Amino acid sequence: MERRKLTKEDIDKVRDIEGFPIGTDEDIIALSDAPYYTACPNPFIEEFIRENGTPYDEEKDDYHREPFAMDVSVSKNDAIYTAHSYHTKVPYV
Repeated sequence: MERRKLTKEDIDKVRDIEGFPIGTDEDIIALSDAPYYTACPNPFIEEFIRENGTPYDEEKDDYHREPFAMDVSVSKNDAIYTAHSYHTKVPYV
């Protein structure tokens, strides 16, 4: 897929999708690196999937992951909490 310029016509195709950003079209275009990243729902996603994706075949594919099911606790003495210190930090829990 070659790089391209996101246009206002492309933006109009996805304007009604939930999660569309509040901002001017010019700002959305400036923040985008089409077709790989757009600051709005990506209007090029179908083309990207068509070129780079592979269909899932339940018979041949053996992808399986168990869900993460462990208790998570964080306190002020936890390594995650002390990794970055700043005075306004509050515990996650």
